[in-house]
Amino acid sequence: MNRYRVVLVMALLLAIMVIGNGVSGAQQRQELHFLAPGFSPELVDLLKEELLPSFEAEYNVEVQIEPIGWGERTDRIAILLASGLSPDVIGTAYYSPYQEGGSGLLEPLDRYLGEWELTHTIPEPVWDTQRWRGSVVAVPLQFDLRAIAYNKNVFAESGFDTNAPPQSWEELLEAVRIMTRFDPSGASLAVRGISFWGAAQEMLGWIHTTGVPPVDLGEFRSNLNTSEAIEAARYYVELNRTSRIDLTAAGGGLQAGALAMTTVNPGSMQAIYQETEGDFVAQYGVFAPRRSPAHEPVSVGYINGLSIAAASTKKDLAWKLIEFLLSDEVLLAIQPLTGWMTPRVDLANAFGAPYLDIYYPLVPYIKPAQLPPPRNVSQGEFDVIMGRAINQEISPEQAVMEGHELWSRLLAEWRIELGE
Repeated sequence: MNRYRVVLVMALLLAIMVIGNGVSGAQQRQELHFLAPGFSPELVDLLKEELLPSFEAEYNVEVQIEPIGWGERTDRIAILLASGLSPDVIGTAYYSPYQEGGSGLLEPLDRYLGEWELTHTIPEPVWDTQRWRGSVVAVPLQFDLRAIAYNKNVFAESGFDTNAPPQSWEELLEAVRIMTRFDPSGASLAVRGISFWGAAQEMLGWIHTTGVPPVDLGEFRSNLNTSEAIEAARYYVELNRTSRIDLTAAGGGLQAGALAMTTVNPGSMQAIYQETEGDFVAQYGVFAPRRSPAHEPVSVGYINGLSIAAASTKKDLAWKLIEFLLSDEVLLAIQPLTGWMTPRVDLANAFGAPYLDIYYPLVPYIKPAQLPPPRNVSQGEFDVIMGRAINQEISPEQAVMEGHELWSRLLAEWRIELGE
């Protein structure tokens, strides 16, 4: 064989190897990395063993789910990005759209939503909670909507219509006054009219009921110094004092009738539902408070979701995974396991969960839960400040002005951090 033929044969062999490697590469399964904060082992097993195999087969992909605690999430993302190993899909928290959207961590999703056939099944107020400066950066997956639950038996005993909860601040305050009742000793309460969760988060809702957002993150402006915020602080403090938080109350909470009303979310209502004998809807209701009949009700939404990392090299495939996780098949399968209130209102009647049936009517009244970064500081310190007002150490007016100074400082620091 002459030199020319040897070279030709070698070239042909090399070409065959290259083509073979190309075919092998085309057939090789891709991997998608899904960072999944708050996903339980049972949920991960359900996804891996029963739900994801069909998706993986269709797209020739292997989905690597990395469950992680919420407290570890931020550090884990930073480590992965620093290592050049960006996740493709990231589970988001209520603060992610502005805090992580503002930093450029999350990919805008509007181009995908424009073609997604299920975009309309999630109401516009929900999408508003997932935007940063006009662009949607996360798709909602799980609702934590704050509302007020009430014991209908206590309402009836106090002369109130069990199907007509208070429709104004004034009506609610009067209901709290009437339903807060002493036990025979007069030293403690037989029934407390209302109880609340953390003061800072509660204040977000009461300020929203005035029609003014507590903070404008896009403009880096606190609204705690407005007349509306001052009015809301006065009212919230008065509610607490009227419910006599200085006195102990009988045990058993809402279920035992020791509480007439209390702050809840879907998870806490699920727990009450599981402990309830008989007709749940006949015994409990939920409502979103409102300033007056002329104002819209308000349910503050702490919404967890799904996003695509801006650094992902597989964005289109990552979107396909998000579509799959929001499909009928997946949501109907995971809801009984997780108890989640999912964002697709077209499925509301399919879950067979009475505690969600009374919750879904509040979805149109969602307002975003927004706090200046770092949220643990803005929330924790404002909690302390409002606690001092409730305990009559300072006035409500001083409380919101101190909160305004705190939030304004944090917003200025965040603005510098973003380079604006």
